[in-house]
Amino acid sequence: MKIVNSLPTDKWMSFVNRHPSGNIFHTPYMMNVFKGAKGHLPFLFAAIDKKDEICGLILAVQVKTLGNFLIRCSSRSVVYGGILWDSSCGSNEGLRELIANYDSFVKGKLLFTEIRNRDDAVIIKNPLRSSGYQYEDYLNYLIDLTSDKKSIFQSFSKSRKRNIKTAEKVGYTIEEVNNLKGLLIFYNIIKETYSRIKVPLADFSLFNSAYEYLHDTGQFKIFLARYKSDFVGAEALLIFKGVALTWYGGSYRNKSLPTPDPLLIWHIIRWAKANNYHTLDFGGAGGPKEKYGVRDFKARFNGRLVNFGRFTKIHSPNVFKISKKAYKIYRKFL
Repeated sequence: MKIVNSLPTDKWMSFVNRHPSGNIFHTPYMMNVFKGAKGHLPFLFAAIDKKDEICGLILAVQVKTLGNFLIRCSSRSVVYGGILWDSSCGSNEGLRELIANYDSFVKGKLLFTEIRNRDDAVIIKNPLRSSGYQYEDYLNYLIDLTSDKKSIFQSFSKSRKRNIKTAEKVGYTIEEVNNLKGLLIFYNIIKETYSRIKVPLADFSLFNSAYEYLHDTGQFKIFLARYKSDFVGAEALLIFKGVALTWYGGSYRNKSLPTPDPLLIWHIIRWAKANNYHTLDFGGAGGPKEKYGVRDFKARFNGRLVNFGRFTKIHSPNVFKISKKAYKIYRKFL
């Protein structure tokens, strides 16, 4: 088994496409997206067997949350798609070797690593635990789009159906973004949303890069909600292998109007179904023990609740303690 840091694009994509757990965050397309984003640095580790076939890969992204403020305390690695490993490659030794190479590279450079599982990830759990990674529960909702449209709508909670009907009566319309002007409108909406909830937001360059690399192939979509002449809500999707994943979203708050968010999601469900996608992935719903308003919002669409969890390894324990305090201080200034 050898570990490499680059792959031919066609060979890479062939592995991701045929692997049942392959998702958009494993692709060279997303690596290009992150390369073009300020505060993001992607890096690849891939395991190759004696036949020169890919056995597995880790596509990680170094993310600097706090910009120029205490960079050492905020630089972390996120494996957005989880680890991809081919079980036909035999024992877990090769997988452990892949993880060990990754750990050796990031040690002393990054604060911690977070691996975000996008499925049950049964095969990687024991090798990660034996490599010092800690598992924690993390929820998500998946909506099955193979059911008919009427059945999907009827499955929503009473309050969610009422929200959608109210938004329709108010006169909201939904439009797809097809130019950079619309991309800027989208970013301004989610920037205001993240500022309101005091959570750091990625730089505009991330979304500009996604538009550049993914929009023309249909893998990146943005929908805007409009009220009369004003855009008031936005939702961005990543699309791959029949799955539409809600990536970023938000809306302005207006006490005299209902929120456009439920109608935006309902529009996306109908659009995705019409384009033969089989699943709407809500992208995450927080830990089961934490209060999380976003989870409450997503729950009312009555998708399948899953708990694929996450794995975390702290590479610099002392600096990690400082970073938690630094983050709390930083949020006060958002």
